Amino acid sequence: MWSWSEKVILVTGGAGSIGSALVEALLKLPVRAVRVFDHDEYGLWKLGRRIKDDRLRFLLGDIRDKTRVEMALMGADVVYHLAAIKFIDIANYNPIEAVKTNIGGTINLVECCLVDGPERFIYASTDKAVYPISLYGMSKAVAEKIVLWADSMSDRTRFTAVRFGNVWESRGNVREIWEEQLIHGKPLTVTDPSMVRFFIRMDAAVRLLIK
Repeated sequence: MWSWSEKVILVTGGAGSIGSALVEALLKLPVRAVRVFDHDEYGLWKLGRRIKDDRLRFLLGDIRDKTRVEMALMGADVVYHLAAIKFIDIANYNPIEAVKTNIGGTINLVECCLVDGPERFIYASTDKAVYPISLYGMSKAVAEKIVLWADSMSDRTRFTAVRFGNVWESRGNVREIWEEQLIHGKPLTVTDPSMVRFFIRMDAAVRLLIK
């Protein structure tokens, strides 16, 4: 029976809204340490101010830097990969940067895990990876394929991926735009009246990741 007891967890993008919620939930488990890996120095500082726990480790770095990824992974038992460029318009306008992070960064993590052999690797993907039309969705779909390929190659690490809809409480969600429009009495911006959006609450997203 697999157990969380004494596990060392690495969370990339751990200073983000979903990442920090996951970190907080992981610290309720009997883990030995949670490493928060992010290039957002201010985000790491804020998280350290909000959560006081001796098991927290704050690692400043970028998943595009393979040497830093190797250092962050040393001795980790479980890896949660949440770091990504996720804003559709920004990704479309900066396609090379999006590919370097969302695909290249995932390759760095996967290659290091294939060598180091942690027990679990969990990739946080998106519903936009299903029949993608945006560069963001395409890059996440490619990253999913890389993660699943890695699972077929490894005898030591279980590589998995989970997909979210829009996480309601996350930063940059359309909820922020709608709330601002409601406050100012403006109509809600909807891309197309016939479109469907899928939402998931933060606590449900975190439970899914841990499960």
